[in-house]
Amino acid sequence: MEQIIEDFTSGYEKLKKDTNMHISTMTVVVETSNEIKIHEVHQKEIPKYFSERSCDIQVPKGRKTGDEFMNQFTLKFMEGKSRKNVKMFPNGRLHMTGIKHINDVLKICDELKEYIGEFAIDNINICLINCNFNIGIGMDIRKLATILKTLDDELLYLPFSFQDPNKYPGLRFKYNDTTMLIFSSGAIMFAGAKTIQKIDSCYTFITNLIHTHKDEINCPKLFKIRKSPN
Repeated sequence: MEQIIEDFTSGYEKLKKDTNMHISTMTVVVETSNEIKIHEVHQKEIPKYFSERSCDIQVPKGRKTGDEFMNQFTLKFMEGKSRKNVKMFPNGRLHMTGIKHINDVLKICDELKEYIGEFAIDNINICLINCNFNIGIGMDIRKLATILKTLDDELLYLPFSFQDPNKYPGLRFKYNDTTMLIFSSGAIMFAGAKTIQKIDSCYTFITNLIHTHKDEINCPKLFKIRKSPN
C-alpha cells in the first residue's frame, strides 16, 4: 500500500511540475481490516466532517417491495465544487468516486473511523484516473488520425473513432491501455488509466506526436482553452 501511495504522489508532483495536467476524477477501492455493520452504522449520526459538506445517504431498495437492502450504503458529499461518493460494504470494502488525489482517500478513511469504527487500511487499488489538459493549438483531427495510422507502436490500439464529428469533433483511441480523446480545440482527455505512470506515458506520446507534426495539423481558428474547474 505504501508503494502505491508513494508512486502516485511522486508521479503526480512530477506531472504538476512539467505539465498543465488536471485530474478530473479517480475511482479508488480501499480494502480495510474490519467488517462494517451496515445496519448499525446506518442508524448513527453523520460525523461533522460529512454533515458540513451537504452529505446525503443512499441505501439501495428493492424494485418491487421498496424495502431497504443492508448490503451496502453510500455517503455522498461535496468537497468544494467536487462531489465525492463513498460506498461501504459489510466485508469492509470502501468504493470511492470523485477522488482528486490519493490524499483524499487517506483523509476520508480517517474521518470514517468516527462513523464505522477503527480500522486499518490493508490495500488501496486505483481503478481509474481521468484527466485533461490543453495542448495549446487547434488541430485538424482527421489529419492527426491519418498520421496515427502510419505509426508502429505496440502500445497504440487502433481502430479509432470520431465522437460527434459535426457537433463536437473528437478523436478517440487507446494508448497504453488508456483511452485518449483528442478534440480539435486542443483539449485532450485521458480516461481509464490505472497509474500515474501510464498517464505520463500517454502525455509524452501524444505531445511528442503533435509537436512533431504541428505544421501538418495546426488549425488556429479551432483553438479554444477553457478554465479548469477547481
